Amino acid sequence: MTPILLTTTNEKQPDSVVAWDPLGGSPVVAFSGEPAHRESLTTFNGGVVCAAVKKPFIQVWNFQTATTVYKRILTKGPVSVIKFTPDNEYMFTALERDVYVYQTSSGCLVAVLDGCHSAKIGQIKLSSSCFSTPPLLVTADVSGFLATWSLDRLMDNPSLMTTIETFPSGVNGLNFTTPDTKNTPLWYLIQASQGLPCIEFMQQNLLVAGSEGLKMLDALDGTVISVALTSVVGGLHSLCPLPVIDGRIISGGTEGLLYTCSLDHTKRSLVPNKEIRRCFVSSKLQTAQKTIVALVLSPGDHNLLIAGCRGGTVEVLRTDSLLTTLQQFSVLNPTIAGEISNPHQLTGMCMASRPDWLSSLEAPHQLNNSEQPKFNTEDSSASSNKTFCLIEPLKHHFGWHLDDLVRIRLPSTNEVSVLYFVITILLFETFLNQDTQVDRPLPILWKPV
Repeated sequence: MTPILLTTTNEKQPDSVVAWDPLGGSPVVAFSGEPAHRESLTTFNGGVVCAAVKKPFIQVWNFQTATTVYKRILTKGPVSVIKFTPDNEYMFTALERDVYVYQTSSGCLVAVLDGCHSAKIGQIKLSSSCFSTPPLLVTADVSGFLATWSLDRLMDNPSLMTTIETFPSGVNGLNFTTPDTKNTPLWYLIQASQGLPCIEFMQQNLLVAGSEGLKMLDALDGTVISVALTSVVGGLHSLCPLPVIDGRIISGGTEGLLYTCSLDHTKRSLVPNKEIRRCFVSSKLQTAQKTIVALVLSPGDHNLLIAGCRGGTVEVLRTDSLLTTLQQFSVLNPTIAGEISNPHQLTGMCMASRPDWLSSLEAPHQLNNSEQPKFNTEDSSASSNKTFCLIEPLKHHFGWHLDDLVRIRLPSTNEVSVLYFVITILLFETFLNQDTQVDRPLPILWKPV
């Protein structure tokens, strides 16, 4: 089934997020709520998530049934970026210059990545899971500063569980100790771009697109491996690698131009394609509004690439060698007129798998107001829909307290064999060094998730 395109704009209307049929170019459903913050739109376990503009809460909608559930989750302040791990177990939220990490099943705060950025964070990217390398997180702010963090300590360290210690002698009661919250980045880049860069992971490499062209860095130490497209006028404003298809790297620039690079694995270098693809040729938008600010790839078969320009027009392309155009339409509401000096713009775009209840809308179908599915905005606690895994209310304390509900994941067979091997080595070392004190704790066969 064709996936669904989700978009947000800065229009003043009751619809926060609109879902589109990308091949038909028609709206499917609309999610009412507060206007979404730029680049905060994402999906979570069958739901749609975005941050509200200048307000301290996150908005969550269930997308699995026609009568969806709308929920607001309070945060410490206005959120600029939201990112989930592939297993939906952790949520990363950027609040100004810091990143707060929460466990979705309990709402507990498990880490704070702070003390690094001096400007507002506008990008968060996670590396794909790989057994041979540690999971990485990259943050970038509007000044062009970029930092890379290792998530090994976060994902595999059970010491975040709050422990209980007795007070000194003579004092009755219990004392809850606070885990060490200090986190430092693996490496950082002071000036990755003259503005907010676009970042994506590609295998063991990190791609950075911005005012200085396209850079490929080593994800583990930040070493610059290759640079391309340095002479592009106006810089690059979006990025989308196609490693599953043919290894191409698509970058979006000004005036609706798409630039293509390929990765030479033998020389570990970026090779730009001389041919440049121009989008939005038939659009009447001004040249400045044709800047491609978003590139998203369809989930699953990756056969669709959607380019979104600043002026609110999207172009649906087939991921063949020619990037053939399949559809072009505007995601802005034609009944709402924007000011000439400050026209309405596209602020967010992502794709989601088509839910079962929308399978009948595989063919292009224009919905009018009477056909639009009705959505209630009641809190999920009053809903009878138990299949949707909502994000629990966020806690203020760090780590897990004794009365917190914590979900654990039992290790797989491969993980158990590796852990038993590690335990055997530690026990053998302890046996050989019986006179020395071993401070290392034994590995635990489960981890809080």
